[in-house]
Amino acid sequence: MNAALVNSMNPALIALVSAMLLKEKITSHHALGLSISLCGVLLVLTKGHILEIFKLNFNKGDLLMLLAILVWTFYSIIGKKLKNIPIISATAVSVFLALILIAPFAIGSGLNFHLSGRAIEGLIYIGIFPSVCSFIFWNISLLHIKASQAGIYLNLIAVFTAILSLMTGKPITSAQVLGGLLVFIGVYLTTKRKTPNRHVTKTM
Repeated sequence: MNAALVNSMNPALIALVSAMLLKEKITSHHALGLSISLCGVLLVLTKGHILEIFKLNFNKGDLLMLLAILVWTFYSIIGKKLKNIPIISATAVSVFLALILIAPFAIGSGLNFHLSGRAIEGLIYIGIFPSVCSFIFWNISLLHIKASQAGIYLNLIAVFTAILSLMTGKPITSAQVLGGLLVFIGVYLTTKRKTPNRHVTKTM
C-alpha cells in the first residue's frame, strides 16, 4: 500500500520536472486531470477509505520508493530528449546498465538456481513483458506525446491491478469502480487536445 501510494505521485512529478526541464506547459486541463486521476487512484488503493492513508507508517522502504519514482522521472525526461536514438538501442543499453547495477545485489542476497517450473515461467514472463516490452512501448510513446502526458497513464496500473483481481475471483468495491472511472476521466482530460478556434471570414 505504501509503495503504491508513493508511486501515485509519479505522474505529478513527471509533469513538474517536464515543465522545468522540457518547458512543457501544465494547462488547466492537465492539472485538473492529474488531480482527478490521483483521487481515483486513492479510492482504488484504499477501497474508498481515503482517510486510512493517514494511518500508514512510513519507513526506509518508502524513501527508496521515492528515489525510484525520481529515477523513473529523469529516465522519461532523458528518453524524451534522445529522439534520434533507435528505440531498440536505447532499451538494450538500459537493460545492460540495469544488469550491471543489479548483479551485486543479486549475488549478495544469494542466488538460487533450484527453481520450480512455475517460477521459471514467471521469470520469463517478467523478463519479456513487464520489462523489455514495457520499456520499448514507453520509449515509443515518448516520441509521440509529452512526457507529462505519458506519466498520467501510470495511474492506470492501480486500475488494471483491481481489474485483474476481479478476474481472479477477488471482489472489488463500488468505491474502487468509481476510482477507476475517475482515473480514466483524469487520463482523458490530461491527454485531450484542444481544438483550435476556427474563424470563418466572409468576403463581400
